[in-house]
Amino acid sequence: MAIVPKIADPVKIRFLVFSALTLLIFALALLGPYLAPNDPIKSNFTKVNQPPSLEYPFGTDKLGRCLFSRVICGARVTIFSSLLLVGIIFAFGTAVGVVSSYVGGRLDTLCMRVTDIVLAFPDMVLAIAVAGFLGGGLANAIITLACVSWTKYARLARSQVLGLREQTFMEAAKLAGNSTPRIIFRHILPNALSPLVVTAALDIGVMIIGVAGLSFLGLGVRPPTPEWGAMLNDGRAYFQRFPGTIFFPGAAIFLSIMVFNLFGDSLRDWLAPRPAVTEPTE
Repeated sequence: MAIVPKIADPVKIRFLVFSALTLLIFALALLGPYLAPNDPIKSNFTKVNQPPSLEYPFGTDKLGRCLFSRVICGARVTIFSSLLLVGIIFAFGTAVGVVSSYVGGRLDTLCMRVTDIVLAFPDMVLAIAVAGFLGGGLANAIITLACVSWTKYARLARSQVLGLREQTFMEAAKLAGNSTPRIIFRHILPNALSPLVVTAALDIGVMIIGVAGLSFLGLGVRPPTPEWGAMLNDGRAYFQRFPGTIFFPGAAIFLSIMVFNLFGDSLRDWLAPRPAVTEPTE
């Protein structure tokens, strides 16, 4: 009998690699204030728009603040606010989709018509309008993006529940006398969560763009708090002479979005059912 070496699953390896990179980004965002070599807020007008050096690895901005420190500290604001935002829209949109589709009738019709109205407007246009009404600030930016981003989860959750509602195990659960909340949390959600979780993982990058975009327009984080989108806005007037003011926060946004998107893709591949592979024994 020949001994066949077991080949590592490339899908699992890819998932583990991008999971590690995602955790690394979260760790850097969490520990950013402790890793920053300089105060990210303190101005030094004697060192305005300095090139990269040992003291300032990314140079300084128009107020003499360390760009490296601001990029690292800005990761906490941008990434964790995006993560919080994804959690809010995931919970609210899933609840709307699950409850409306399970109950059905007028409630389902009402919820879906509200969803259609929100979907009728471009996301960022509606977000800018709501942010302009509420005013600037990180909290208002999160509320604004939550108001326009929950609809995809409601639609996806509804489609999942409609497919599960008529399954045999659902009929058995009803005949066994289970209450509606028990059926939803015990039988529906565990079977409907997989595509919703993948969508949430892919949505982190989208929310990073949203938070940074509102801050770039002056409708998000207020100065002097370091945030990647606000840093892009501060440095655009000096881009030709000091490109680092745009390049470094822009690179941070690009790399973070790329990692989260690849993590979402690998999670989708890992959760997808795969045919069993029979290894030869001779």
